[in-house]
Amino acid sequence: MTDLDLGTSSQVNRLNSLWNAERVDRLRELHSAKPVLSFSQIAARISNEFGVYFTRNAIISKANRIGLDPRGQRSIV
Repeated sequence: MTDLDLGTSSQVNRLNSLWNAERVDRLRELHSAKPVLSFSQIAARISNEFGVYFTRNAIISKANRIGLDPRGQRSIV
């Protein structure tokens, strides 16, 4: 195992620890909220509520991994 492998593994573990059940549940709630919130708005709310900074991309990635519908899909005409 190289130092790079160790760094990557450490980064993955750190990122996984950010997503506990409470935060995932809150993501699901905010994703289904009315009026519809953007991923940027969801990131800001979760960051403020839990005191941990989440980027828009982190929210999009987690939403995708847990099977939530993507936002702003364009229809093909």
